[in-house]
Parts: sequence; C-alpha cells; structure tokens
Amino acid sequence: MKLISDARRVLILSYSLWAQILGLAALILPELAFAIWGIETDPYTLWWIGVGLLVFGILGRLVVQTGPAIVNALRIAAVTALILCLSILAARAQA
Repeated sequence: MKLISDARRVLILSYSLWAQILGLAALILPELAFAIWGIETDPYTLWWIGVGLLVFGILGRLVVQTGPAIVNALRIAAVTALILCLSILAARAQA
C-alpha cells in the first residue's frame, strides 16, 4: 500500500475527509462509551449526525478543496453545526 504524495496536506485540509472521520466517530463512539463507562446516548440523534456527516463527506469529494487551512476549518465547523442541527430536528421528528 502506498499513500498519495500529498497525504499530509489532504489530512489537514480536506473537509470531506474530516466529515467522514467525524461521521464514523459519531457512529462508533456511543458504542464505546456504553461498553467502557455504561453511558447511554440518544441513538436517533447520533445516527442522523453520523449519516449526515458521511453523506457530506462523500459529496464533498466532488468539490475542489483548496484554500487556506483556516477557511477549510471554518467550513468543517459550519457544516458540522448545520448537520448537528438538522440531525436533532430529524431525530425529534422521528421520535
């Protein structure tokens, strides 16, 4: 297995990659929290957050992701906040 030539830059700047990492974490971390500490979380909200971030990450691969790291960090934060809000609304509507 060989990494791409600019793997470090992609890891730092790619908001689609970070969306996929955060989406996977939203799906896995609640299970770990329950297994380790016995903490139960809201499965609907976290599922919607995870799926929303994964979908954004997949769609984000189609967008040119250039620019300063701070701009990409702000995009990640803004989209994560939007997906969080939409996920909470979707989970409440489903409950």
